[in-house]
Amino acid sequence: MNDQDNTQFNFVSRLVRNKSSVDGHEIEHVFYIAGGFGESTEDGESPQRGKGGGGVAIPLGAYVSDGGTIRFRPNKTVLFALGVPIFTAGARVARQMLKVLEKKE
Repeated sequence: MNDQDNTQFNFVSRLVRNKSSVDGHEIEHVFYIAGGFGESTEDGESPQRGKGGGGVAIPLGAYVSDGGTIRFRPNKTVLFALGVPIFTAGARVARQMLKVLEKKE
């Protein structure tokens, strides 16, 4: 990038809840929604411009009321998808710590 680069970004992130009723059970779906849009203009010998945007909606789970009891039922696919990278990073840190401790002995 040079001094003449003009870049603008807009980002939106929020937690959204949506209520519905199925077979007499009240269900409140919980989603994480994020989106972003950007624009870039560059002046100089070869002017380049660009605009773009994107978004994602991740279903985190649902609050289900059944006979006066409210429970959160997580989306197991999302838990697994988020758990794998966290577990992998934790295993890597533990492995590196063991290597350091072995070198000190």
